[in-house]
Amino acid sequence: MRLIKSLSILTMLSPILLSGCNSVGESTNGVSDKEETVLVNDNASVVKSMADFDLYDDITEVEEYADLIIKGKYTGERDQKDFFKGGHLVQTTIESEIEIKKVYKGDKNKKDIITVFEPAYFKNDQFVSIEGYNLVNEKGNYVLLLRESSTSHGYVIVGMFQGKYDLSKQEEAKKQKKVEKYEDIKDLEYFGDEYGRFNKLKKDVKDKYK
Repeated sequence: MRLIKSLSILTMLSPILLSGCNSVGESTNGVSDKEETVLVNDNASVVKSMADFDLYDDITEVEEYADLIIKGKYTGERDQKDFFKGGHLVQTTIESEIEIKKVYKGDKNKKDIITVFEPAYFKNDQFVSIEGYNLVNEKGNYVLLLRESSTSHGYVIVGMFQGKYDLSKQEEAKKQKKVEKYEDIKDLEYFGDEYGRFNKLKKDVKDKYK
């Protein structure tokens, strides 16, 4: 495992807490006082924001940090929430509902519905993705490696993109030469720079969680 430290050069984004590999949904001294329906916009420009986070060499490392490992389906229900600290916006995240189909680790049951904080959001005609993460969709059949949030009701994806895998997609992630609009990447499982690592971890997941 190694720590990647990279600074976003984007200055037009709303402030978001990025420190740590599991920061989304963990950030504040209180819950959000603003929640809104997510309006998916195919014409939204894509912005990749960067974060300090751990990179894992194999899936067993990711599993060590997971309180809950499941196979699940997105229900189609999600909200977008702003988190504040001291009156200042520190984080925006999408909360997606996942119905559990199978439990591999953790204290949950099949058919339970949980909230998962996703490190991406739509705002001001932009789709902001943390480190190339893309949202779950209703077609996907997901293995999720999750950690329970200590400050909010729900679960955080371990290691950003390293804790979410769509087993219904057979094609490998690859380098994206040009991404402008959300419609360019909406069907991609992952579109960040660590595509080699992602593919290796996904192979581990497919071998272990068939």
